[in-house]
Amino acid sequence: MLIDEVINSASVLVRHTYGGYVMRHVLEYGQPYQQRRVAEVVRADAFRNAKNKQGGRAIDAVLRFCGPAERRALADTFACEPQLLVRTAVNQYGCRTLNGLLALPAELRQNIVGALARSTDQLQESKYGRHVLAAMAASTQM
Repeated sequence: MLIDEVINSASVLVRHTYGGYVMRHVLEYGQPYQQRRVAEVVRADAFRNAKNKQGGRAIDAVLRFCGPAERRALADTFACEPQLLVRTAVNQYGCRTLNGLLALPAELRQNIVGALARSTDQLQESKYGRHVLAAMAASTQM
């Protein structure tokens, strides 16, 4: 199938202006096996994708349209690297991605909140970091 050939190039397409649209379309309307394949590609380079406009949108699509296993794997990927998580939080597009992660159910976001809580001073120094802190405060009140 043509879409399977396109998915084979997902690692490049996910950050491409028009290719990103195709990947998000696969995440929303594709077969479950296609969604899993694209979600794996997005997760494999999660921090780079988060700091890219199109890549961040792909992460949002994984969080919205993929199953619980894919959402958990993506959340765990971010929670496992606290230093990269903070660098992502102070990025223009990474901030938006983290706001999406902080909107996840409590059991998925708790490790991310914990990692960010240890770096509040660093986040406070950045315009985008302050946005993440505000989203974090709102998510803990849910």
